[in-house]
This record gives sequence, C-alpha cells and structure tokens, in this order.
Amino acid sequence: MPIGKLKTWNDERGFGFLRAEDGSSGEDTFVHISAFRAADIYDPQLGDVFEFAAQRSRDDRTQAGELVRLHRVGEQ
Repeated sequence: MPIGKLKTWNDERGFGFLRAEDGSSGEDTFVHISAFRAADIYDPQLGDVFEFAAQRSRDDRTQAGELVRLHRVGEQ
C-alpha cells in the first residue's frame, strides 16, 4: 500500500490530500473525513504520514481509504 503525507487539510469541509512519499504518483490522493473516522483518527494534522489504499469513489475518482497513521507530527 502507498505511504503518503497529509499535504492539505480543510477542517471546515472535511477533506484534504495525501502526497505519495515516493513521488510515484503525479497526482495527490483525495482523502475524506469519513476515511479518518473509519480508522479511528479524529485529529489529522498537516505532515502526518499515513499508509493507505487507493480506492475508487462512487463518482469513479481515486481516494484514500484503509488509513493507518505511521507518524504523527511532533512525535519522535
């Protein structure tokens, strides 16, 4: 599964984008608040690193799912 860093996050609208750490994808991956909630993550922060599965949404766009936080900003 890809590993990416939370590049942008809009708390009011409940979505953001993950950027692949290895740069393999030319595009950032959309991530919705529901994917964080499903993984029991309630406080995503810019710079947090996640393992995720690239999935297809209902409108056939790529989005992140099955999130696992690997590194939290501010932790060693």
